[in-house]
Amino acid sequence: MKRPLSFGCAFDEDEGLTVRLHNQLPVMFDEYASGNIDKESVLRTLDHAISDIVAYWGDKGFDTAEVAQEALRDIYGYSRILMVDTMKSASYMEGKEVAKEMGCTGFTVYYNSDYYYKSEDLIDTVHDHFEALSYKYGCGPMELPRDFPKGDIRNTRYASYNTGVNSALRGTGGSMIDWTIPPPKGFKMLFDSNCMGLNQYPPSMGEEIPGEPSLFDSAVHIQYQGWSFSHRLPTRMDPTRYPVSVHLMDVIRSSGKGYPKELEALLDNFDFYAINVGKLYTDAHPLKY
Repeated sequence: MKRPLSFGCAFDEDEGLTVRLHNQLPVMFDEYASGNIDKESVLRTLDHAISDIVAYWGDKGFDTAEVAQEALRDIYGYSRILMVDTMKSASYMEGKEVAKEMGCTGFTVYYNSDYYYKSEDLIDTVHDHFEALSYKYGCGPMELPRDFPKGDIRNTRYASYNTGVNSALRGTGGSMIDWTIPPPKGFKMLFDSNCMGLNQYPPSMGEEIPGEPSLFDSAVHIQYQGWSFSHRLPTRMDPTRYPVSVHLMDVIRSSGKGYPKELEALLDNFDFYAINVGKLYTDAHPLKY
């Protein structure tokens, strides 16, 4: 007897079940990312999704262990994307409020390490829970891969919170050089691309380059425990006269303001550039996934 097809297209014989799951799971993970529900609620919802699928196909005469194995793999793959995407969305909404409070207008990108650790913890929890469910349904051990395989294009956006932020950065004038580096807890950064020249930064946020208009200078605003750093970034639009990109650690070191040493690896992991030269940078620094 032929097994059901995969979750992405395949429980189509029962459109109601498929549509319900595709609508329910994103909302549920979004509620968790926003802090409105706890992990136990997430696991209960996933339990019901699996049991509904197994019951539906079991009633049609399919082997329930085979159905469960396929359902666990498919729903985990779908959830794995959502667990990162909804954290990135919650981070984006928080970043909009932070930008508004700081008077930043235009295109900004926000990084908050809390979302990195919250998403990693949820991925671990759901992965381990699905492995446990495989024994319940008689198809374990599944050895379900926690992450997408190396080289899988989904890694460019959904490997972790870091890659979610990096996908936004690379379209806004920045890049995380190595997205696998975990951040110190409590690290927050707002990057203001200022590509429309709407935000004027004072000399106290970094000296202007003599003879070079600073109207479109970008900026970073960083907070970590008791340390903060708000500084102009001399991202230039003329690659014939200036470097294509600005390295964050170079800016911090040249400021003479000092920094917590435990942040060094993360701070050393960001480049920034003017949007109009972005292709020059991204062509020279292709994503490795």
